[in-house]
Amino acid sequence: MLLAHEVNIERIDVAYGHCIACPLRRLPSITWRALRRIGVLEGFMHQWVTFGGLHYDAAHPEGVSNPADLNLIRVALASDVAGESGLLKRLCRDHTWWKESARIMMEFDLMVGSRRS
Repeated sequence: MLLAHEVNIERIDVAYGHCIACPLRRLPSITWRALRRIGVLEGFMHQWVTFGGLHYDAAHPEGVSNPADLNLIRVALASDVAGESGLLKRLCRDHTWWKESARIMMEFDLMVGSRRS
């Protein structure tokens, strides 16, 4: 792994703040307007590095092109949507991105639960 000073990188952006302000692309099968109505990502905070058009965090050292594909953001989205009666189930039926996000959310919940016990 190269360090920033080894490749003459002068600036690396660190994304920090309310995720709803992030440059997230359109999500499959639902609009951001509909998500905002149910309070998705209200108060959610996550930090990651943006460099060369990719977004990096601890779970994605290889980088992803859309910050919505960072696992922690996917977990937060799926968790918030799961609070709406039947919505996550419908979204999972409609698109594999949501199905994968729900799987990541369940794995995260199991991991966190096992650390608490």
